[in-house]
Amino acid sequence: MNQATVLILSDDPDVAQAVVGRWQAERSVPGFVLLSSQLWTPDRAAVDLAVVGAVDAAQRDAALAGFDALQTPVIYVAADRSEMQACRSSRALTVAARDGWVESVVILGAEVLKR
Repeated sequence: MNQATVLILSDDPDVAQAVVGRWQAERSVPGFVLLSSQLWTPDRAAVDLAVVGAVDAAQRDAALAGFDALQTPVIYVAADRSEMQACRSSRALTVAARDGWVESVVILGAEVLKR
């Protein structure tokens, strides 16, 4: 069985550190690719799941459109309600960046990868 690959796209290193650290407590741990929004291009999107958070609006919109075109599942970590509204046109699952967001991302991500 091939190991799943999760791309974490964020300009805040704490996002990647939190998600990877929490996911390592799970029984099944995917491989991770960590990129800032300035290094991401659509050709780097050949992954099983993307977690996007803490990127500027232009990069967010480009990334979500790119993942939508490739039909890559996305979990978007929204800092506030306006970011949640901005993501409504994409297929991304949106998680509010509040207490427990990391747990939500890992649980959702594990389910996405199972399917």
